[in-house]
Amino acid sequence: MSLTNTVARRDHPLLPSLTDGFTRGSFLTLVESVAPSLGVSGAAIQTFGRMAEKTRPTDWMSPDLEPICYMAQSEMARAFGRSVARIRAHERELERAGLVERRTRANGSRCGYAGCGIVFTPAIARLEEFRAIRDRLDAERRKAAHLRGRRSAHIRRLKSVVAAIREIDESNETAAALSEVLASWPRADALHRMTPDRLQRHVDEADDACISALEVLEVLEESSGQPPEIERSHIQDTTEDRISPCNAGVPETPPDGGGNETEEREHENAFVENITPERLYRLCSPDMQFYLDARRERHGRLRAHDFASVADLRVAELGISKAAWENAIDKMGPALATTCLIVLAAKAADPDIPILSPGGYLRGMTNAHERGQLHIMGSLIGLSERSRFAPGQAVRS
Repeated sequence: MSLTNTVARRDHPLLPSLTDGFTRGSFLTLVESVAPSLGVSGAAIQTFGRMAEKTRPTDWMSPDLEPICYMAQSEMARAFGRSVARIRAHERELERAGLVERRTRANGSRCGYAGCGIVFTPAIARLEEFRAIRDRLDAERRKAAHLRGRRSAHIRRLKSVVAAIREIDESNETAAALSEVLASWPRADALHRMTPDRLQRHVDEADDACISALEVLEVLEESSGQPPEIERSHIQDTTEDRISPCNAGVPETPPDGGGNETEEREHENAFVENITPERLYRLCSPDMQFYLDARRERHGRLRAHDFASVADLRVAELGISKAAWENAIDKMGPALATTCLIVLAAKAADPDIPILSPGGYLRGMTNAHERGQLHIMGSLIGLSERSRFAPGQAVRS
């Protein structure tokens, strides 16, 4: 490139520059995070960063200047601890990826006066593209983490169902086959190496295995005359709790119902005993019902496992952190945590009940449970009353 052309580029008023608070350092971090998606090796992106550090930071944010590394390849080789051949290969790789432009004088030399060297303008021009790639990768990582959590929940569920099957029929062939399936599944650390599609298929496989196991258990329980312990309503686990209405700002003491405590407990027990999956379905928000409808279509009817699986999906959509959800499950157990999520999601869908922080709301419910002040029955009854007057809430047969 001639000296005239180089100067014309440096004087161009529309040169791309970093915006939205980006500095050279934060931009280099961005490029490093998206480099694998661009097909750039880790060694080459490290050289990219080292060369970028040899430029003036202000040049990256000026629309009148270009950040250029003027160092000769031999200088970079000594400074970076690499061979000249390796530096040359990295420069070519970075140029092919559209991150830099190599400009030299007619004799191949680099010169600050002539604006010849490794130019970073091509990378700056792709700022918005790199941000979009980073956001997509972040979303994929969050989804993968959520899927790994769902796989873990399915495994816990499947193990408990297999154990229940063996309590009834120790030599059950299905239980033995499911145990072999469990043993064949990849370890938790191997999930990190799965593609998103492969991970989703594996989670669906684990979900289907749970449903198959539950169907076997239901048949065994019916033939043996045992109560369906594994599939009892989620909220039966809450009958021993003395709690107050669920809210992020949970009261310190439960409200005074004005009645005998034994009568109140009998009322709660009767309420719980009459809760069926279809009645619980009516208490769910429209979004939860949408997912439950899909699972009903796929599996024929709703089970407690379906409500737990849908709760896992809604947690992410409500913006509740994985840590808050796992803490709720750890402190309350999966059954009560799922019931709390149903209440939370239903209230979040009601425009008359502002919930600014679903995560904070769930933490408040968890803390109330630990203090013995969570009264989930009151909230469920309230949802039931509201559903009577809400359109489109008819119970499905």
